[in-house]
Amino acid sequence: HKWMIRSSTQKLHYFPHGPLASILSAAVIALHLTGCASYGYDVESEIINIGPSYPPTEALELSFGEYDGAKTYQQLAFIRILGNERSDTAELVEELKREAKVLGADAVINIQTANKERTQRIFTLLDIVPSDDDSSKEKKENNKYEALVLEGVAIKYQEE
Repeated sequence: HKWMIRSSTQKLHYFPHGPLASILSAAVIALHLTGCASYGYDVESEIINIGPSYPPTEALELSFGEYDGAKTYQQLAFIRILGNERSDTAELVEELKREAKVLGADAVINIQTANKERTQRIFTLLDIVPSDDDSSKEKKENNKYEALVLEGVAIKYQEE
């Protein structure tokens, strides 16, 4: 017998049967059960709130290095953007600006760059399932690389 499902529009949907259908079903189930995950591939943002938030802003000033102190301000947050293997400064500056605007900042000051070692890895559920098979005991190598880091302080100018 064929399997069928009745949808809300009352159409009948037939599912195939036989050996090919069994193989296809097993493959779909195996892919689902061995799902995979990864880390170290995305640009990551870390925001540490140290002041109030304001409605989002559109205009934003950037100050690399020490702030000259021309205007009084209130600190809103410390923002750190951690790049991935291919990130460049321009990409991280855009992400820094996006995060600061969401906080309602007028500027990001004391912007500095650094490098941090990151690790990339893709793993599946099969990596954590115990097995007596010696081939499964091989540890997958992690890909280590130096990632660019951009950090600064989001501020809101104060009216005098």
